[in-house]
Amino acid sequence: MKKSIIVYVLIIITLILTGCNKYLGRTDSVDSDTEANDSTPVSLEDKGPSQGGILNLFMYKPDTLNPIYTKNKTVKHLSLFVFDPLICESKDEELKNCLVENHTASEDGLTYDFELKDNIYFHDRQGLKAEDAVFTIEEIIKAGDKSPYSNNVSNIESVTAVDRLRFRIILKEPDQDFLRKLNFPVLPEHVFKDWPIEGHNDKLKLVGTGPFTYDSFNENEILLLRNDSYWNVNRPEGIQHPIWLDGIRFKIYLNESDMMIAFQKKEIDIAYFEVGNLSAYSQRSDIFYNEFESNVIEFLVLSPQGKNQGALNSPISREDFRKAIIEYLCWYSEESPLESERVSLNAIFSMDVGQKKTDRSGTIAALESAGFKYQKDKNVLAYTRNGIEHQVVLSLLHNGIDENRVLFSDWITRALMEIGIKAIPENASYEMLQQAAANGKFDMMLLGCRFPMSNARSELAELIKDSLNISGQNYVLLPLYRKNGVVLYNINVRGPREPIWNNVYNGWQDWYLVQSQS
Repeated sequence: MKKSIIVYVLIIITLILTGCNKYLGRTDSVDSDTEANDSTPVSLEDKGPSQGGILNLFMYKPDTLNPIYTKNKTVKHLSLFVFDPLICESKDEELKNCLVENHTASEDGLTYDFELKDNIYFHDRQGLKAEDAVFTIEEIIKAGDKSPYSNNVSNIESVTAVDRLRFRIILKEPDQDFLRKLNFPVLPEHVFKDWPIEGHNDKLKLVGTGPFTYDSFNENEILLLRNDSYWNVNRPEGIQHPIWLDGIRFKIYLNESDMMIAFQKKEIDIAYFEVGNLSAYSQRSDIFYNEFESNVIEFLVLSPQGKNQGALNSPISREDFRKAIIEYLCWYSEESPLESERVSLNAIFSMDVGQKKTDRSGTIAALESAGFKYQKDKNVLAYTRNGIEHQVVLSLLHNGIDENRVLFSDWITRALMEIGIKAIPENASYEMLQQAAANGKFDMMLLGCRFPMSNARSELAELIKDSLNISGQNYVLLPLYRKNGVVLYNINVRGPREPIWNNVYNGWQDWYLVQSQS
């Protein structure tokens, strides 16, 4: 795993195949196994970076182009090229200033004073002011759950402009991840104060401080053109060369399956997906293929109630029992890791870098101290109810359509068997998983979570628990692995191809296009 997932930030969650739709929607599947008709190498003459060419990218039909209201991820992609945030991150997840020049924080961690960089201009040549940052934050607060960035600002008590370039934010509670949450696009107040929440018309022009300017919008595409006055080109800490691309054309399609077809037809230059056969394109000589760690994590959820909620002393309902199981599985993941070419246990400690691991004998001892009885000769962990000993038996719900969840179901079953617990895998449909998550009537469940792009990742566990109506419960979530995604590039796209989970177009600043030889 590249870096512990507890580190940071960032959107509205999207749980996959579970009932956590309080924050999330289902992800669309992609027909990623479609092969191109022709994988013949293309002859290109690469003379190095030079300005020229329009990059063609994929887009869903937008609900709105207002980036602080949309939950359309492709509008967020577009906003990366039109707007700049206050704070951004490098590829290695280190924070760096963007529109902010510097900041200070009070000793109690509640008051932050920011100063914006001077001489930054919006595309209409009006200067960036502190009031624009204040306006953007207040608009997100006012939008509430309608904004994908609502949780970024939920801890803000007040925000005020001090002078032309300085503004102050006062928090309700200290938050070590607060700076990471300032990654939302900053809007010009004079343009967006009259924008509607939904829809678009020709009078609405996207105006930001970013490297590309809005040119046109019709039912088929949105065209952006290079901003030759981009503020971040000539600064010492900025891009050390001109922007090479003449423009970016976002072509509008119905769904991600259309994206793959469009990529095969060379209608768009870049495609991406997270499901299906990721390696299907890896041997192609006519494209570039790059994998990245996506923001989808598979979890094991332990219910604090249990499948048989009417039964007294249900083992899974006991915190000490769940604690022992999680610590044991963390140890078991190193002792007997899942052997598969498709998945690996690369996220199991991501929720807590200090997660304790307890070996088999230590786990059995802990369970015996909690009142359970381990029958060594039978390899059975038992508990007593009404004077009768019963083996601990737990159900494990999973969706059998997902082959990786079947693998993890088998792995968990084997692991628990070694400490005398009988786990019974149960194949469940999406609807059954939703119902179980809603009413809590399950012992264990495998689910997928798309962690938020606009929240601190350290908050992920509580958001998930809130979605499952198990807030305040301990030892109920265990991350198992983080899925990979794939980005495919037309061979004419040159420069660093370094996709990351919150920006599949990472590295675009150095991209340039080469043309096929006649």
